[in-house]
Amino acid sequence: MTARAAASTQRRSCPGRPSALVASAAAKHRRLQGTARLLVGVLVGGALAVALSSCFSAPPQIISLEPNRGSTSVPADSTVRVVFDRAVAHASVVGRFSVIATPTTAQTVSPAIPGCDFSTVFAAATTAPCWIHWLDPQPGFELIHQGAVFRPATRYTFTLAGGFADAQGDRNDLDHHWDLTTAAAPLVSASTPADRGSDVAVDTRLAVSFSAPMDAPSTAGAIALLPVVPGTRVVRNLNDHSRFVILPGQMLAPRTTYSISVGGSARGEDEQFVGLPTVVRFTTGARLESTHAVVLAGLAAEDPTQVMLPALAPAAPGEPSAAPVVLTAPRCALAIGCGAVASGTPLLTYTAAAVSPDGSHVAVVVRNVTARTSSLQVIDTIDGAVLEDLPAGTLPSWSPDGAQLAFATPTGVDLLDLRSGAVSAVAAQTSLVAPPLWVKTTTLVLSTAASATTPAAVELVNRQLQARYSLPGAPGASIAAAVSPGGARIALGTATGGVLVVPAPGAPGSAQTLAGHLQPLGFAGEGTLVAVNTSSAAAQLLRISVVGGDTTVVVLGAGTTDLSSVRVAPDGRRLVCLAVDAHGVRQAYVASADGSGELAMTRFLSGGLEARSVGFSD
Repeated sequence: MTARAAASTQRRSCPGRPSALVASAAAKHRRLQGTARLLVGVLVGGALAVALSSCFSAPPQIISLEPNRGSTSVPADSTVRVVFDRAVAHASVVGRFSVIATPTTAQTVSPAIPGCDFSTVFAAATTAPCWIHWLDPQPGFELIHQGAVFRPATRYTFTLAGGFADAQGDRNDLDHHWDLTTAAAPLVSASTPADRGSDVAVDTRLAVSFSAPMDAPSTAGAIALLPVVPGTRVVRNLNDHSRFVILPGQMLAPRTTYSISVGGSARGEDEQFVGLPTVVRFTTGARLESTHAVVLAGLAAEDPTQVMLPALAPAAPGEPSAAPVVLTAPRCALAIGCGAVASGTPLLTYTAAAVSPDGSHVAVVVRNVTARTSSLQVIDTIDGAVLEDLPAGTLPSWSPDGAQLAFATPTGVDLLDLRSGAVSAVAAQTSLVAPPLWVKTTTLVLSTAASATTPAAVELVNRQLQARYSLPGAPGASIAAAVSPGGARIALGTATGGVLVVPAPGAPGSAQTLAGHLQPLGFAGEGTLVAVNTSSAAAQLLRISVVGGDTTVVVLGAGTTDLSSVRVAPDGRRLVCLAVDAHGVRQAYVASADGSGELAMTRFLSGGLEARSVGFSD
């Protein structure tokens, strides 16, 4: 029998219970020994880890730089920010932060940042040109230097020298270097008109564009128009801060050389001065390029004393329209007064005005305060010359081509032919209750007043046929309010407060009565009338389909609008109105015929002039 077999036999022959106890005790002993060895290993490993961590703890590190290392086209006032992975002792950083500068076209410059003293930057007050702001509780700091900006087109190398430490005294002894390159100085990139431009319109939109966004006050102050035009303003575009528009206070003089100068005091939004002063020269012609409305303005306690011709659209979105002044009434300059006129009060006032469709002429009713007389003056808006002075003329109305002016006189209705200068009678012994209207260039529509022998009526005067007759279908005592842009329809306000739209002579169609109490204002196209609905509690401005009667409310949201002041452009595409702005000043506004895109045409300030009327050719 083998030894293994014997042993097996012996275990089988022995009692099972005592043998199991012996085996269990041995196994337990072995387990206790293993556990003890494991505990000793853990304790020894932990002690070793603590010892190693204390010997090899990491120093504080830079984890973020702004601007990033190697950044280019950095704005001149950019804040330089350094962020650590943990809080550092402020005192350990002081004196270790420095910078050198290398222009891209020259030797090293000293000082690197003009006006910034790096030896005192950590102790500088917040009012200093440059100072350090700690980012607590974020671990880091930033250099703020808006009063001492970077040089343009310069490579800056910043250094944070080794030796800065955290609160536990762990110190980073490495020198850290990083660089950035600043943007070039801003320059004039474009102008309107271009340099050496010729035959420039006297109402041209003047503008200067830069290569970068510019600071509004300094740049506006650095731009000048010469020769000086009184009342000129320089305004930054709200949407494009690199563009500045020059708004002359008057029309430019024809056939004159002007210059727009941009001085070196202009600064970018990053406080960097313009790199090169610039002068743009141009010569005007004898023409206009924009369409205009006409505005009468005056002080609150006076009749209008100023005539303006604002453009109906700005040169670019985000900027105001030009509103040149054509006439300004003289005032009494004598301390003792000028006859019945007190010192400082106007000698003339303006009671009505109409601008020709092309803007080249304006007809103004001028009242002489001292003589107590009035006349209708026709003024060339290009050169400012008074072409005609028509005694007692009122209610001016321009023909669609701007070549003729119809107006009322005490003895009837006359017509001025601008080409010949001849004045002829249109309707003798006729009084008008509204300005004459034009159907194309040949027919006048007259709203006559009642006399002792004839009732009020709407009459037509055909200049080609030398014929005068009542407008077919026009109710008695109605007033002709508007003619459609193509001359196909005439809108009449009836004595009962309604509106009747009738076809013009020779035009197809039939008369259309519009429902409701309406005040007709003008046509936005051949089939759409703009009117004020006066039948509701709150008046509404409406666009009304002449044939279908469908209506759309026109909402004008700029200020508190005077709906009775609304006038529609002869082409039907725009409307103008008066409204009181947020400062309580009455301004003139322009909008598309559907009310969209409303913009202020005037910018009067509190306590000064305000818009008193706005209109077009009649």
